[in-house]
Amino acid sequence: MDDQPLLVTVAEAARRFGKSPRTIRRWIVEGRLPAIDTPTGKMVDLSGFARPGEDGAPEETIGEKGPDIAALELEIVRLRGEVAKLDALVQQMSGERDYLRQALAAALGVQKMLLAERSTAARPSRPWWKFWARG
Repeated sequence: MDDQPLLVTVAEAARRFGKSPRTIRRWIVEGRLPAIDTPTGKMVDLSGFARPGEDGAPEETIGEKGPDIAALELEIVRLRGEVAKLDALVQQMSGERDYLRQALAAALGVQKMLLAERSTAARPSRPWWKFWARG
């Protein structure tokens, strides 16, 4: 391989790695991918990476270093904590939903009662707007 850098856009690097452009930008910020700032944006230097199918390189070759197992285990623990928090939130919301259903049923009962009282109340002999008419 020659020493000239293989510069590609973030979108092209995303296509080659099979990842989203957002992931490629995150990798650049994390220092996992070398990049050069240009007036039109960032260009990723892929000269240190094997191309898929070249020299028998597998499709998923990103670099020489594999994933950090300890970091992945920490992420799993963090995500399990998030799941536990969300489960607790779902339980809380379920209790609040049941409370609101009971409150709505009580309000509807009161409404029915008031409508029943109103329909059975004695009606005046004349409409209210004829208050000046005598008896």
